[in-house]
Amino acid sequence: NVVGLQQAAAETALTGVGSLRANIRLEFGAPTNAGDAEVDMLATPPLNVRAPVNLDRQVVRISVFCPAGARGNPANPNRLQIYAKDSDWRAEYTVETNIVENEWITYSMPVSTNTPPGGWKAEGFRPDRIRALGVRIKCGGTNSAYAGPIYIDTVSFPVSGRPLYGFDSSLQ
Repeated sequence: NVVGLQQAAAETALTGVGSLRANIRLEFGAPTNAGDAEVDMLATPPLNVRAPVNLDRQVVRISVFCPAGARGNPANPNRLQIYAKDSDWRAEYTVETNIVENEWITYSMPVSTNTPPGGWKAEGFRPDRIRALGVRIKCGGTNSAYAGPIYIDTVSFPVSGRPLYGFDSSLQ
């Protein structure tokens, strides 16, 4: 699960002067086998954006850095996916992908009423009423426990043509 969130220093930023550090604890078969880090745009809206946001047929991008050890056991690697939630908290998730260590990876998700290939979408999901975007990290299996950080930066979508969350200040 995600046990804490905090602003991280510039050396862990993809762009700007900071990123969001999500402290993770994953254990196979335990209640802590998965965790989410998300931004609720109704609670903490980006500048000049009013939530819920119409993201129907728009592409969301979230950049993630996972340090050494985050992947866990190569035979049962830990996985990551990004998601969107509508104003009723119904979600759409991308396919799970194995964690890549020690490099920034930008994950993309076209938000729509169609279920993403290999992903999942709740019945009644409304892509025209998005309130939250996030990252889910999941334990891959036996011997893949991980306790440590992952870093999230530049959450964006084309409504404004700029990164909406760069995590450069404690208010983003």
